[in-house]
Amino acid sequence: LALAAALTAPAQIKVVKLWDNATAPHSNGAAGPETEKKGAVYNTVDTELFIYPAAGDKATGQGVVVCPGGGYHNLAIGYEGHDMARWLADHGTTAAVLKYRMPNGHCEVPRNDAEQALRILREHAAAWGYDASRVGIVGSSAGGHLAASTGTISDEKPAFMVLFYPVITAE
Repeated sequence: LALAAALTAPAQIKVVKLWDNATAPHSNGAAGPETEKKGAVYNTVDTELFIYPAAGDKATGQGVVVCPGGGYHNLAIGYEGHDMARWLADHGTTAAVLKYRMPNGHCEVPRNDAEQALRILREHAAAWGYDASRVGIVGSSAGGHLAASTGTISDEKPAFMVLFYPVITAE
């Protein structure tokens, strides 16, 4: 997938593929291809994390999964993902932008992706420079709904949640 320059992750960050529809616990039934239009990614079929390490001199020991919004039909991965992660990293928190799969009628799919992202961040905490017990989740709009759902009804609980203008209904 060739994203616009504004969406392309800097070379120094780590990109980790978590899974795709074939290897995830649940599929959203989408087959691809993923597309980009006006700062948003559509038809996500692969789940990836874009890891932005905390600025060394400001590191707080925290890590966070960043869930971009987009109404569960796309991901506003530029300003609600990469831009937010860069800001968090610059201010001392290792941030991992979650490119999650759209539900496409399967509500468990995005939550599976967020749960796996939390597990991955905890698993690699020592190597990536933060405390595994201080891994949280942040989300905007539909990503805020995903963060809240993950933090309240999932088995994989974050240490903290930050919700920016979250969707607060499942309708």
